[in-house]
Amino acid sequence: MGRKMSDKDRKDDPEKKNRWVKSLLPIIKQKGISSFTMDEIAAQLEKSKATIYKYFNSREEIMALAIEQILKDVGGFQEIINDQDKPFLERYIMSLKFFSGRISGISVEFLEDLKQGYPLLWKKVEEFRDMAIQILGAHYEMGMKKGIFNRFSTSVLVMTDQLFFTAFTDPKFLEANKLSPQDAFDQYFRMKLFGILGSHETEEIYQYQTDDSSFFK
Repeated sequence: MGRKMSDKDRKDDPEKKNRWVKSLLPIIKQKGISSFTMDEIAAQLEKSKATIYKYFNSREEIMALAIEQILKDVGGFQEIINDQDKPFLERYIMSLKFFSGRISGISVEFLEDLKQGYPLLWKKVEEFRDMAIQILGAHYEMGMKKGIFNRFSTSVLVMTDQLFFTAFTDPKFLEANKLSPQDAFDQYFRMKLFGILGSHETEEIYQYQTDDSSFFK
């Protein structure tokens, strides 16, 4: 996985490491990291390989920080969906659009690399998925109590999300259906919105469209 550095040679600069990995995210989300050598990573960062090894012991360490950044970024949907200062329906819709935007650029190749090459990091994705499903389940229940969402079994709504998120993170499913993770997410939740909201809400949904989003198109 890469040559080892002695403890005295290693440098601990979280800000620099985060900055470097952030600059690598576009290519990591496109290709994963296993296909890149440390020489190529160093070239992308315009640093020497020796310099990279002072901060990162391996590609897995870089991938771990990349996953941490991605999940932290996507996790911002929680703040939106729980924002009591916004109307209930608005924060639900905006949290979905936020989530969609934050997974833009993630490829099937990235998911395949992560799932097959880094099972411990993949576990973090699964834990995040389970957390997101719990938050959505609580929101469905509250929306039905408020009379905003049509009445369904919360357990069934959550089950469909569980099934979707399993498929949504399954590289084989996405590849077979020629879908990117963002495409699958947008289509699923657009379909779900029109299922849990009455027809009188259709106009309200569309007023949240933005020119740079295809979420509701």
